[in-house]
Amino acid sequence: MYDQTGVLSVRLILIIKAENHNLKAHVTYYNTKLILRYHGLSIAQLVADPFDVRKNTTKELSYVVESSPIPLEPAQQDLTQQALEKGTTMPFFLKGNSRTRWRVGPLGSVKFWLHMNCRILLPINGSIVYPHCTTKSH
Repeated sequence: MYDQTGVLSVRLILIIKAENHNLKAHVTYYNTKLILRYHGLSIAQLVADPFDVRKNTTKELSYVVESSPIPLEPAQQDLTQQALEKGTTMPFFLKGNSRTRWRVGPLGSVKFWLHMNCRILLPINGSIVYPHCTTKSH
């Protein structure tokens, strides 16, 4: 919701899928921290406790984001007003990191950093979108 005084309130449900396509090893995700942003403003920090994804399966993380009223700067108000006048989408960004640990039999484990930088264009009419964002592993 956006009002004429330049205050934005956000209510979203985000579902993030953690996928493991490996047929032989399960993976542990930990230190998962993501930030939801709107035109440079941090709206919410999304965190997850450590969790496992078994061999060749997927686990969904559901986040309900309901922000407090956020006063926008004049430039952000202009961008928001333009999006509303066009009647199309509002741009959000989801950025952050997670760690993974793969168990490799008697050899021990292998660890990676996952980096997410995802642009999400949400329709103003409140409909559901399924953006496809991936992470880069290092």
